[in-house]
Amino acid sequence: MNNGIRRIEFVDFAKGFAILTIILFHYSQPLQYGQLFSQAIVFGGTGIHLFFMLSGFGLNMKPPGNALKFYRRRFSRILIPYFIFVTLAFAVSEFTPIYREFGWREWLSHILLYKMFFEDYIGSFGYHLWFISTLIQFYLLFPLLYKLKEKAGNVNFLILCCGISLIYILYLGISGKGDLRTWNSFFPRYLWEFGLGMFLASMKNNQAWFTKKTIWYLIAAISGLIIMAAMSLKMGQFGRVLNDFPAFVAYLSLTIFIYRAGLLPVLSFVNKGVLFVSQWSYELYLVHFIVFTTFLYLMTAGGMIYNLLWILPVLLLSLFTAYLFHRFIKILN
Repeated sequence: MNNGIRRIEFVDFAKGFAILTIILFHYSQPLQYGQLFSQAIVFGGTGIHLFFMLSGFGLNMKPPGNALKFYRRRFSRILIPYFIFVTLAFAVSEFTPIYREFGWREWLSHILLYKMFFEDYIGSFGYHLWFISTLIQFYLLFPLLYKLKEKAGNVNFLILCCGISLIYILYLGISGKGDLRTWNSFFPRYLWEFGLGMFLASMKNNQAWFTKKTIWYLIAAISGLIIMAAMSLKMGQFGRVLNDFPAFVAYLSLTIFIYRAGLLPVLSFVNKGVLFVSQWSYELYLVHFIVFTTFLYLMTAGGMIYNLLWILPVLLLSLFTAYLFHRFIKILN
């Protein structure tokens, strides 16, 4: 396997790995196994940071060119599945107890893309959909960001992105708005990750960051986890906002470590499985929470108790649903 192919394969692997850990985080949240368990599973949600870096990396690999053509191409890929999913979720809310608290106002806030500005709407039809709003913000800004990077140079551009994110993150911590989703999902918070992806894609050897010895990635992952935990436990809301930085280092390092381990013949099934899932990772992200919500409702109605053993069945059900949704979208296209 040459370096070019490996780089592309790792990006696909990282997308699949990130969505799987995010799902495991969401599916573990209702479980009551003590404070340590609740704190540990939060790391799975850190995959969202990697998604932003991969988005910047992928977009920068192909210059935007004409802005209108770029918007049409990217938004058709993101918005069509999103609008279809939200409409289906709205239909479900009308005829079942699932999402009954949401109606046409919430549906319209998704369709017209203004739910990102209202705390009452941003969590409708699945709290995880905040990510789509932030991604749309980056898509809108990308042609401008690309031109800025070309003028300022890669290093200056990355410094600028990091500076803007740091100022915004500090503001969230000082103002106490870090727990408000409309504020903590606004694009400046994640600009440094998106900009880092653009920076890495622009490097002459855009895989240099990937060539260290495998053991160093494990060390970096453990170190990042320790710093992340310390900041969350000792610094309150301020630390939880600032720990994006060590959390991202830890998560990216762990992802690289697992991918490299999966290159060994005895563990090749790991990479193959994750790469298989990555083919419809976006569709899986969209549908996984409504599958879970429906699953929990049916369990409760049947008098059953949700526990750790149920995660695998509901995960398999989510994968199957996402595959069907992926095939449906392909037929429409």
